[in-house]
Amino acid sequence: MKKIPAAPMIPTLEFKVYYVPSLLKEGDVATILGISPLTLRNERSRGKISIPYVRIGRLIRYRIEDLNSFIEQNRKVPMEVA
Repeated sequence: MKKIPAAPMIPTLEFKVYYVPSLLKEGDVATILGISPLTLRNERSRGKISIPYVRIGRLIRYRIEDLNSFIEQNRKVPMEVA
């Protein structure tokens, strides 16, 4: 009986999936909020706008989820006038 050579071992690849949030630039956030980038910067440094941000070196970026949350938290619904 003839021996059949074993198949070579094929290494399996392991993939890791990382969650990478979508980040918006300061100018994009300012446009969405209807203010200038300078106003956004000033209000952030004074603590008047409390949107969490990510600092990457000198760059400031905002997560879309945080911006949406900020907008919802600051939403005002007027009372109906009878």
